[in-house]
Amino acid sequence: KAMIESCGIKDGKGRLIDKVIPAIDEKLTSAQSSVAVGSIGSGESVDLLYIDNQFKQHSDYSKLKLAGLDINSQIVDRAKQINRNNPSVNFYLFDLIKDDLPELYGSFDILIVQNMLHEVFNFYGRPNNDPEEKIDIALGKAYVEKALVKIKKYLKPDGTLMLYDGLEVSGGLSNNKIKIRFNNVDTKERFEIFAADFIPREINYEFDENDKSGMTVFISHGDMLRFLSMYLYAKSDRWQIERQESFQYYTKEEFYQSLEKLGFNLSVQTFTPQRQIDRWSQDVDILTEGVNFPDVIFFAEAKLGSRFSPIGRSGVMVDELGSLEFIHQDGWSGSDSTATLLGIDDFES
Repeated sequence: KAMIESCGIKDGKGRLIDKVIPAIDEKLTSAQSSVAVGSIGSGESVDLLYIDNQFKQHSDYSKLKLAGLDINSQIVDRAKQINRNNPSVNFYLFDLIKDDLPELYGSFDILIVQNMLHEVFNFYGRPNNDPEEKIDIALGKAYVEKALVKIKKYLKPDGTLMLYDGLEVSGGLSNNKIKIRFNNVDTKERFEIFAADFIPREINYEFDENDKSGMTVFISHGDMLRFLSMYLYAKSDRWQIERQESFQYYTKEEFYQSLEKLGFNLSVQTFTPQRQIDRWSQDVDILTEGVNFPDVIFFAEAKLGSRFSPIGRSGVMVDELGSLEFIHQDGWSGSDSTATLLGIDDFES
């Protein structure tokens, strides 16, 4: 029950749900037949349960068909058990990369892909599929690209992809060295655990020799983002699992390019939860002038066969929540996005 209720928290999963619910309502009202909504990497399908509950009293509820697809057989079995009295929800054991369900090609009006593509990056980006080996970044990205191609196959020609996941620092900034200070010994200890134990890639840093307290380090912008995303897990029971994973894989430019190449038109938000920034501000000071806490989430409402308005030259919507870049044929140009402090609960302990 608590997990279902979390979907309605505005500084949490409610950000995605706030887009999904009206999109379903619009389709139900206008549809002559069923409206199919799927969740890839659905877990126990908490999001689908929440959606189902929101529409039980809808006059066209009988048109709503929900599907959860997940790679973990135990989780799928639990989801089936939880939903045993709910005939509107079906479940499929499904590996997006290895499996195909041709009977579902072109069948979904809406597909939710929430915090799943970084799992593709982490697993398939390791040549031996060993969680203790470092990630081949190019290989991992190639499999993310393959996953997006396959996701499109399951959407209707006018379908919508709701994509929600971690965000890498833009390429031009990722390797820039910045200076940060830990505001307490606990955060410094967590940093040292993170830097020593983080498996996906090597973390490089240097302590500031001029700071005799040993609380100041120089680190790349990208590695600072990785640290901020992970340090609350250090010292916790989850650390042995979390240290194997990277939430970051694509920059916003790479997301735009991959999705637009597949024919999607995008409404995009990049942001960091306000409560996350509040916690980071307690524990860490960024001493490099002009550098702020980075955006950690990429959230796209990606539509096939239609356009948002107003539209930039590339078809990327200029969202009222922030100014977004445009992708042009001659490469990347435009202004940095404005951090919109909304929120999720997936990057907290």
